[in-house]
Amino acid sequence: MKTIFNFKNKQQFKELERMAYDGTIDVSSFPPAEYMYFSELRKIYYAFKFEGLPKAEAAKQKELLFCRYKNALKEHENYCEVYRAYQANIRKAGMLISMINKSDNIQEIAVLACESLGLMMDENTFAVRMKKRMEELQCTKN
Repeated sequence: MKTIFNFKNKQQFKELERMAYDGTIDVSSFPPAEYMYFSELRKIYYAFKFEGLPKAEAAKQKELLFCRYKNALKEHENYCEVYRAYQANIRKAGMLISMINKSDNIQEIAVLACESLGLMMDENTFAVRMKKRMEELQCTKN
């Protein structure tokens, strides 16, 4: 049976660090950031225990490794946030396309299409600019 770890749980994280020290940790099923951290930590501990790495140097390496780990987590969270926003924009654009199909007003179709295109490009001001432009063009024709 596969054990599920909560890497955000400080007590469990410390236990995993202890397992890395003991050399009993299996990182093969860990997510990328955790895999990198615990795999490299295991190497630092091995060098400390068996290759004469000074304690101060091991602590320094562990601190740098933990910093890299935190940065990797932050980068992954940023990636996920961008992806969530992208997916939300796709859903909104889909709703606008549905509204375009149901509309019988050319002006409304154009505005909805611009809003949809703005969402797809992640360009918040596109629809506003185009609506203003359409109003200006309408005034010059009249």
